[in-house]
Amino acid sequence: MNLFARCTAFAVLLSAATPGHALPREQTKPFHIHGKALTPDGKPVAGATAMFLATNFSGGKPIASQTTRTDADGGFDFTAPADSPHYQVGLLYITSAEGVGLAMAGENSRIILQPRTSVRVRLVDEKGTPEPNTALHPQYFSWRHNNEDIFVYWDKTLSALWNVRTDAQGFATLNGLPQDYGVRLFVEDDRFADLGWRSEVKLAKSAKTGDAILHLQHAGAIKGLAVYGDTHRPAAGVFVDAMGIGDDDAQGVATTDKNGRYTIPRLKPGSYDVSLSFPPNEANEWTAVAHPAVAIAASKQTEGVNFTLIHGGVITGHVTDPVTGKPVANASVSVTGPAHPSTSRGSLSVQTDNNGMYKIHAPAGAQTVSVYTYGSNSYVEPQTIKIADGETKTLDWKIAPPKEVRAIHGVVVGPDGAPVAEAEVLLQDPFSGFPSKTTDEQGRFTFNPSLFGDDARLFARSGNLATLAGVAPPADDSSITLHLTANALSVFSGQINDQDGKPLPHAKVALVRWTKRNGGMDVDSVNTDDAGRYTFPATYTDVEYSVRAEAPGYASNYSTQIPAAAGKTLAMGSVALTKADSFIGGVIVDPKGKPVAGAKVTVSAISQGEAVTDKTGRFHISGAPRDKTFLQVEAPEERQASVQVTSGRDDNEITVKSRAEIEEESKRFVAALDADTTNHGDGSDAQTLLKTAESKAAGGGKSVLLVFHASWCGPCFMLHRFLEDPKIAPTLEKHFVIQDLDIWEHDDKKKWENPGGTDIYKQYGGPNSVPFYVVLDANGKKLGDSIHNGENMGMPTQAGDVQFFLDTLKQAQPTLTDSESATLKEGLKQHASL
Repeated sequence: MNLFARCTAFAVLLSAATPGHALPREQTKPFHIHGKALTPDGKPVAGATAMFLATNFSGGKPIASQTTRTDADGGFDFTAPADSPHYQVGLLYITSAEGVGLAMAGENSRIILQPRTSVRVRLVDEKGTPEPNTALHPQYFSWRHNNEDIFVYWDKTLSALWNVRTDAQGFATLNGLPQDYGVRLFVEDDRFADLGWRSEVKLAKSAKTGDAILHLQHAGAIKGLAVYGDTHRPAAGVFVDAMGIGDDDAQGVATTDKNGRYTIPRLKPGSYDVSLSFPPNEANEWTAVAHPAVAIAASKQTEGVNFTLIHGGVITGHVTDPVTGKPVANASVSVTGPAHPSTSRGSLSVQTDNNGMYKIHAPAGAQTVSVYTYGSNSYVEPQTIKIADGETKTLDWKIAPPKEVRAIHGVVVGPDGAPVAEAEVLLQDPFSGFPSKTTDEQGRFTFNPSLFGDDARLFARSGNLATLAGVAPPADDSSITLHLTANALSVFSGQINDQDGKPLPHAKVALVRWTKRNGGMDVDSVNTDDAGRYTFPATYTDVEYSVRAEAPGYASNYSTQIPAAAGKTLAMGSVALTKADSFIGGVIVDPKGKPVAGAKVTVSAISQGEAVTDKTGRFHISGAPRDKTFLQVEAPEERQASVQVTSGRDDNEITVKSRAEIEEESKRFVAALDADTTNHGDGSDAQTLLKTAESKAAGGGKSVLLVFHASWCGPCFMLHRFLEDPKIAPTLEKHFVIQDLDIWEHDDKKKWENPGGTDIYKQYGGPNSVPFYVVLDANGKKLGDSIHNGENMGMPTQAGDVQFFLDTLKQAQPTLTDSESATLKEGLKQHASL
């Protein structure tokens, strides 16, 4: 069953939090940084060493470094300097005998010092051979306690605190790391590709973290020259970007030297778009044609990727507010085209000035132009235009202005109206995630100046007291008061079992908070007890939660999402983990059936569940979950697939398609869906329709094939096409009376529903997704349904699902011949895609 074989009744919109960005110069004025260093139980840490670092976004160099000692109350105080538009991040690092802590610098920072842990890391190459005498150090830290990401990517000062080298067996031990943090490691060897998120290690809540193995991949490099076309003089100080096609984790950047030369090392083998860009907010009148789809091979340097800078054509215009007509400053106008191909993630982007004006130089050809204002939630359809060298074209836009940078500050009070010190204040925001602060002695808190979305909400808690619901922050700089009340928190509990229903002790369970704009984010984690039970006390209401469970040797799994309820203990139910002792194999092909080499195949439910197809397009992954699991495939030329396959098989065939092919297929499907006037009900009573079908079945010695569907559901449409196919229908109608019941329609299509259909759906164990079918005898007794391996397979498309469908029909109607089954099987194959 592929990912699109069924439709759930409810959908969750996932959206990644927008990362930090460079602020205009006037928004990076000096600001005061103060706070406290505390132990995990809230006691101040005196005499700790506190370091403040400010780093430069584009160059990775420290702008400022200050060091002090915490006072008797654990306090520290810094003044951050004003800086250029490249100012990106301030980092606080505090260490003492009690532990170590890191955090993003804030005007009122409470840093919890975690006890130290050590981790032994082993570096091996693609063949599993150890890599000796290789340097590595932390590159990035994160801590779920306050959901803030601590970046050290651009700064060598902090990285040097943990520099180590591997021994002859490829092992290196990093000591003095903060417990319970996540750490991303950087291997200082240009022979190997940047590991990206694959190098992240979760540090334990103990003095020793289990060994971690990093699988290195030999890298390629790009080398070239940039010159100005009018004089052929070297173009110094220009950025050269390599963006992986179909691989978001494949990228590299370099700056041309005084001779215009550059080298981009540490690139994963694959295909890259290579283009030029210029320092942010710097006016320039140059552009260059990009090099699309540059092939990078392991341990090889691709040379001659040269650029000639030209003036090209000009795209200019004004951006105005559609309501007031006033100019919109700091709007982002982006262009993809010959200078920045759309096949990768890069684009040329400029900011409008105070008059709302922008100007972009681009090479001759078709250009796709879009406009965006940060935090406004406005969308304007991109436009495609053609320009010639020396030509100027005007393109004006209307869009809401960006949100203003502002701080959020206020006070937390208890039921008696008194300020509450040491209270947690959580900011739920689509742009910044879930950062949190701790109130000071007067109950005050401050979130540093940033852009906050329209649906940002504040929550607070202290002990058993909490806000009853999220509170919208003020639109201006005024203070807000958060009121704590009793019985405002939820408690979640549940059970983790194996596939046989036996409790799984010591399984790791993460609590996941869900919002429409942010998607899911882990906010807490515990381990199950000896009976497989877990509890999460004191969780905020006004949002939904689920849990994700994982254990060594098992595939991870999620519970369903349920809303929190104030003052109640809610049961998450039982989550079953499937043993990961099987395998998955098969072949990756393009839409023409040609094998695809070099495609990355990932099993998301297990760690190290990854393989790359060989020259025949084949792959094999051991340690896969039993029964079924989802695969993600990323192939060259930006082709991709997301499918559910059956484990224990080496004959899975998966077709990868480009975004353009998927979009074109979707357009054809939508057009067909709109044109189909039969893929919905007529409002007839569902119980009457079912009784009529049972009567017909009794008179003809047949069974009833009862299909629940909805007009908006793509897989339902696919199943409908199969059942109505003139080559298929006679075979099915020989043995079955087919009856559709329309449920779950929306808005003006409610009239298509068959009243009572949802009750019948529930009666026969409907799994909260469609299409769902049930095979009944003439008396309404269920003989089978579309639940395969515990899941609704919907429209059968994968080999295992197709066979299950045919077996279900055969069990209900033994007179179904092998020849007829073969006809149905071929029909399912023909209708297995949109």
